[in-house]
Amino acid sequence: DDSPDALVETLAQLPGTFEGEQFALLGAISDAPDGGSSGAAAFSVRTLALSSSSQRHRAESPGGAVVVERQPTGMDMGRSMTAQTSHWSSAGTMDEKMSKAYEVLLTPYEWAKNRLWPSDHPLESDTIKLADSEAKTSIWGPAPTSKEIRYEDEYDHFPIFCTVISFIQFFCYIGDVGISNVTLGGPVSGPYDWRMRVYDENCHDVRGQVWRLWTYQWLHGSISHVLGNCLLGNLLIGGLLEAVHGTKAVAWLYTMGVITGGLTMGVMEPHLPVVGSSGGVYTMLGARVVNLMINKENMPNTWYCRVACLALFLGEDIVNYYLFYKEGTSNAAHIGGFICGVLYGGQVLENFNKRPFELKLVMWFKRIFVLYIVFCILWYVTQEPGKPQGLFESAGHCRQR
Repeated sequence: DDSPDALVETLAQLPGTFEGEQFALLGAISDAPDGGSSGAAAFSVRTLALSSSSQRHRAESPGGAVVVERQPTGMDMGRSMTAQTSHWSSAGTMDEKMSKAYEVLLTPYEWAKNRLWPSDHPLESDTIKLADSEAKTSIWGPAPTSKEIRYEDEYDHFPIFCTVISFIQFFCYIGDVGISNVTLGGPVSGPYDWRMRVYDENCHDVRGQVWRLWTYQWLHGSISHVLGNCLLGNLLIGGLLEAVHGTKAVAWLYTMGVITGGLTMGVMEPHLPVVGSSGGVYTMLGARVVNLMINKENMPNTWYCRVACLALFLGEDIVNYYLFYKEGTSNAAHIGGFICGVLYGGQVLENFNKRPFELKLVMWFKRIFVLYIVFCILWYVTQEPGKPQGLFESAGHCRQR
């Protein structure tokens, strides 16, 4: 039955969802001509009430058949959904039409999720959900009884940035040196003019090639170098941060860390060529420090364990520096990245329980970071051309030659 009354009755039985919100049918359907299309009709679904905080949403079906707009109204229940359908073919059964109408009321993400992960999926069963809840409780401890956000429940984002950048860095290395030439100790990948350095072997000033401040992250000294940065640094250290704080925040912070590491290298060790993504990796480490500071209240069961793991990692890195330091190895990019993560990370990462002390701390960290960047830039651009002077050197490397 294609009558409007039958359509209303069928729609009322649908459990329709839109971005996870439940809808209830309040109004009716008005039948109207489609403007000339033979064998088709246009319907106006006028009153699907919802409780929503969204200002406006617009979505189109893959075929362009239905447009959905969410807009403010004066209704007591909050807001209303207006859905207008056009060129709805009269062919097919009412069940088929209702199935199509229900699908186009979903966002593309919800539509794909329902296709790939239907509500009757085995992993959606109550038994599985209960087991998942019990597993979380056994690992992270009982959930807070108040509305306090638990950090361990916020791993909602797939680490897209950290995954993609790891693949790019790895294949940049393999693609440049060739798979047959790969060894644990080298060779160093190119191109040569992507390395971060202040001058070349002949002391010719290359500070004008400002792209080096960013491009050195794509080059590495060996297969062990690139794998360590990608697996341990990007995916483990950075990926877990991205899973909580989101792709945009981590991508911006990582990029700022790479550039800050390059500037710090230009100030502290201007005579060394630098390759590797350690500037970004150590930014993620520094960000973990400030993350433990601003989100401590949201980690009641895991904070001490997180601090111990981070302290162990940093301690091992310091011991490794003093025991196995090789001349020609630059650590300035590591220091610069770590400074960026600590001082700027609080500005970018999510603070789930903003307390006055934390807000003041983040504000002062940001001010110190801005002053640090200004100092590095001024030092970087004002040294004598062709003869750069390191901050902790009594004489510049080129002057010693």
